[in-house]
Formats: sequence, C-alpha cells, structure tokens
Amino acid sequence: MHEQETRQAAQQPAAVTEQAPEAAADLRTEGLVREQIARITALDPDIRGVEDLLNMEQKEAFRAYLRKGCDFYDAYRLACFDKLMERARASAAQQARNAMSGKRHLQATTARTVGALSVPAEEMALYRALNPGMSDGEIQNHYNKFVKERS
Repeated sequence: MHEQETRQAAQQPAAVTEQAPEAAADLRTEGLVREQIARITALDPDIRGVEDLLNMEQKEAFRAYLRKGCDFYDAYRLACFDKLMERARASAAQQARNAMSGKRHLQATTARTVGALSVPAEEMALYRALNPGMSDGEIQNHYNKFVKERS
C-alpha cells in the first residue's frame, strides 16, 4: 500500500506540492487563532470572534499590541487589563458575600440579656480573677443564672 501512495505522490504535479506547505501553514494559523479566541472567550464571554475583538472599546490598544508582535490572547489581556481586573475584583467580592451569607445559618445566636440583672463591679472583678477567659456575655449569663437559682 505504501508503494502505491508513494508513486501517486511522485506523479502529482509540482504546483500542487508547492502549495501544500502554504495551505498547511494557513490551517495551523487558523487553528491557533481559534484556540486563542476560545481562551479570550473564557475571560470575556462577550468576545466570540475576531469581529468582536476589532469592534471592542479597546480596539486601538489591541491593534497596537498586535503590531508589536503579541498574539491575540496576550494583546487582548494587555489591552483590557483594567477591565479584566475590575471583573475579577467584583467576582471575588461577590464570592465573599456568598460565602458569608451561605454560612450565616451556622453561626451561634447571641444570648439576649433583656431583663437581665447587671453584674456588680465587685462580682465582675471576682469572675475575671477566677475565669480570665470568660467574655462579658458569659459572665452576665452565669451571674443571672446563679441569682435566679438562689431566688
């Protein structure tokens, strides 16, 4: 089978074989452009093709980076750096808000001290001396529980 393919390739006109490297280079270039557009679309869903790149607000900066030798992806990132950073900042802030509100139901509720007796200064000093790690709220709750049990 290989001999037959080799003979057929040798018999093809010279013009066809001369055009093959150029056609292959065009296909490689087209593939690279498609790959870079896909990477750009991952950063900015509004960009779906070369036309979108050439019509965007930062098109002049994009073209300048292309003239300097950057590929499409790098030229887009450089031309739209501020836009991409602002989008990333907004996304991070939203994720933080989502994380906080998503876990709010797991937080312990604070004890309500409405109607509670205030802890006298002498008692507060004694609590702090005996239990230095207790918070004011914990001291208040324990004192009120103790007073209530004694009554």
